[in-house]
Amino acid sequence: MPLYRRLSTADVNAALIQTGATRVYHLHATNTTASPKYVKLYNKATAPTVGTDTPTFTFVLPANFSGPILQPPGSDTPFTFTLGLGLGITGGIADADATAVAANDVVLNGRYE
Repeated sequence: MPLYRRLSTADVNAALIQTGATRVYHLHATNTTASPKYVKLYNKATAPTVGTDTPTFTFVLPANFSGPILQPPGSDTPFTFTLGLGLGITGGIADADATAVAANDVVLNGRYE
């Protein structure tokens, strides 16, 4: 099962993690700042256009937070994305938000297949 790690860059961190059906088993995040940050997951076959595409899930990372943000009940029950798994990390919660975060604000680790 592949592992994923993302250390935020100074943008909205738009990324396509995997194309095709994807199951996510666990995500752990750390927000190193005094302001909330937002991890957005997309059901897409291409990298998301953060601020235009609608995320499937949005997770709030409170200030100075470190912990699991997506852990389905029992690690054997994943969240499924049918088209592919896309990612964005922003400074605002709105679906249309495209506020860039700074480099190293957020660390994201996960397991998927």
